[in-house]
Amino acid sequence: MKKIFIVSEYIHGAQNSTGYIWERVIEKLSSLELVGVISPKAQHGDVPLGVLDLRFVQRAFNKIDLRSRLWGQINLTLKFSWRICRSIRKGDVLLSGTNPAVLLAVIPLLKAIFRFKWVLLVHDVFPENLVPGGIVRKDQIAYSALSLFFSRVYASADRLLVIGRDMKEVMSSKVGNAEKVVFVPNWASDREIFPIPRQEFFFADKDAWKGRIVFQFFGNIGRLQGIDNILAAIEHVRNPKAVFLFVGDGAMAESVKRFVQVSSRSNVIYHEGIPSAEKNIGLAACDVALISLEKGMLGLGVPSKSYYSLAADRPLLAIVEKTSEVWRLIDEHGVGWHCEPGDPQALAELIDRIADEDLALKKGLPRQVLQQHFNEDKVLDLFFQQVRDVLH
Repeated sequence: MKKIFIVSEYIHGAQNSTGYIWERVIEKLSSLELVGVISPKAQHGDVPLGVLDLRFVQRAFNKIDLRSRLWGQINLTLKFSWRICRSIRKGDVLLSGTNPAVLLAVIPLLKAIFRFKWVLLVHDVFPENLVPGGIVRKDQIAYSALSLFFSRVYASADRLLVIGRDMKEVMSSKVGNAEKVVFVPNWASDREIFPIPRQEFFFADKDAWKGRIVFQFFGNIGRLQGIDNILAAIEHVRNPKAVFLFVGDGAMAESVKRFVQVSSRSNVIYHEGIPSAEKNIGLAACDVALISLEKGMLGLGVPSKSYYSLAADRPLLAIVEKTSEVWRLIDEHGVGWHCEPGDPQALAELIDRIADEDLALKKGLPRQVLQQHFNEDKVLDLFFQQVRDVLH
C-alpha cells in the first residue's frame, strides 16, 4: 500500500507557525491515508495515533549565527536522508517544505534512486530570498550558480504548492512549467484563534496606553521582515495616538531592543516571544497588525501571521511590494492598508492617518474574510486533494 511520508523540521504548533501548519497537515492526511512522519523529536508533543513514527534525536544549533545554522542543517539533512532511505519505497509520496535548504538540494537525488513522488510545499524561494537579507548579491557568480541549481531542484518535484499568487508567478517561471505549480493559500483556525478585547493584553501600562492606537509587529523578527524600515518610520510618526509594540524573537530582535533603549520616544515597547498557548492574548494586544517584508521579497514569501491577525479580527497594515499576496488580499477584501517597503516617510504618514481613523468601522470584517476565504478546513481539503492527485 502506498504511503505519504511527511518530512519537516517542525511538526507541532507549539514550536512555531511552520510546526502549526505541518501539525494540521499531518492530522488531515493521517485520517485519510497511511502516513509516516520524519522529524526531529520535540518536547512539545507526539505524533497522532496510527501515524508511522520515524522521528529522531537532533541536537539544537544556533539559527541566528549563519555558520552554526549551515552546519546544523547539514547534520539535520544527513539524519533526514538516512530515514528516507530506510523507509520510502517506489510509488510512495514524499511531502516536504523548503527548509532546510540543504535537504531540499538532496531530495532530487534520493527521488532518482528510490523513484518516489515528491510534493513540495513552498514557503521560501531559495536562493532568491538570500538577496533581500543581504547575504548574497545577484551579481555574484555563486548566486547565479545556486539559482540555476535550485531551479532544477524545484523542477524535479511532481507538484509544487505555493502560498501566494505572486509566488506562483515566480515559481512557474523558475521551473518552466506552470501546470505543476498550484496556489494553496495560507490559513488560520478560527476555532483556536478568536477575538478578545485589547484591554486584556499584559505588555504595557494599560492606563498609559488607554485611548491610543497600538500598532503591533508579532512573531519572527527576522532579517527579511523589513524591521529597519519600520523603526525608521517610527522616528517620523507625529500622531501622539500612535504607539508601537514588538512581540517576538529573531535575528533583528536586538536591533529593536537597542532602538527602544536609545530612542527618546516612549511609545515603543519590546516583549520577547510568548508561548503558543498565549497566542490569542498576544494577537489581541493591538488595534492594527503590522505585516512587513523586506524590499525585494515579491514572490518569495507570504507572512503567515497575516492570517492569524485576521482570525483575531485585527486589520492589517502591510508593508509589502505591490501585487504581493498580502497586498492583493487587502485590495480584494478591504481588511487594512498597504505601503511599499523602503520608504519610511510614506509609512509614517500612513500610520499618522490610520491613528485618526475610526477603526470600529472595520470590526468584524477581518475575521469574516478569514472564515470565508482562508478557513482551515477549506484550505486543508484543497491541500489534501493535491497530494492525493499525486499519490494516485
